[in-house]
Amino acid sequence: MIRAFLALPLPESTLARLAALQFILPMRPVPPEDLHITLVFLGEQSEAVLSDLHDLLEGLRAPRLSLALQGLDVFGGDKMRHVHARVHPDAGLIRLQSRLELLARQVAITVPARKFIPHVTLGRPDAPPDPRLAPLIAATQVDPAPFDCDAVVMYRSTLLRRGGSAYDELARYPLL
Repeated sequence: MIRAFLALPLPESTLARLAALQFILPMRPVPPEDLHITLVFLGEQSEAVLSDLHDLLEGLRAPRLSLALQGLDVFGGDKMRHVHARVHPDAGLIRLQSRLELLARQVAITVPARKFIPHVTLGRPDAPPDPRLAPLIAATQVDPAPFDCDAVVMYRSTLLRRGGSAYDELARYPLL
């Protein structure tokens, strides 16, 4: 079984901007090379199911996206599970995410029914969170310069003993 997801990799210039933000926030940062925009979490799947999805994704015809970041936020409310950069919910991004979910369901992958909130996870706070974190999140400005995304990637996600995950690219599907 392979734990997998579909995501948009980020260009180097955006990774550098986000790494600079991570540096100022008191949290356990996600390695910059692992930053991405998750589109569909596929969960644990057999190689056969992922191969069937791969076959469908090879026929994907979707336009390149020009996206922008729009601030920092947290998931988990007061418990602060993840700190993330919000991604402007571009109409093309929403359409792409919906199409990918539909393709996953076509190969019998159960995709949880939840609202898509485009974001880039930057890190995880310690428990309890550093008291400086919430004010820093509120005060930190995010560069809204647009960035281009030209591919969807299927990643393998391997859970690590020390927490977090390691990601390996399984396949890349260009956006036209």
